[in-house]
Amino acid sequence: MPLIEDALYLGGFAGLVVVARQALGRYDLKLSGLPGFERLRRPFGGDAAPRGRSSHATARPSGNTAFDAWRDGEISRIEAQRHALESRLQDFESFVDKLKRAKDRATFERFMAEHPAASGAVVDIAGATGPSEHRPV
Repeated sequence: MPLIEDALYLGGFAGLVVVARQALGRYDLKLSGLPGFERLRRPFGGDAAPRGRSSHATARPSGNTAFDAWRDGEISRIEAQRHALESRLQDFESFVDKLKRAKDRATFERFMAEHPAASGAVVDIAGATGPSEHRPV
């Protein structure tokens, strides 16, 4: 039974570590002496950037107005480029969709040309048992 006791001891210790970790994050304690904990605490803290937004969208002023103006201009230029690229991507995807539809149409028309319809007779592919069975058209 020592193996089970060791597993219970380790499980209890791991649970204690999890509870302590949550308590440290809840009270926002600084652990400057432990650099690994700072990296682990960041995702749970209030300073984490929300997903989907860039960290530059909420850039703090640096104190240098010339730099802040340049940075804001660069950010707006990059955002405009991103919007232009997204627009071109949508145009390209619609172009590819049109090409695919045209290819599908050509394939279908080629099939129909190679397999002309019979003289209007209905073909029973289910395999009727007798010749007297006809389906109404």
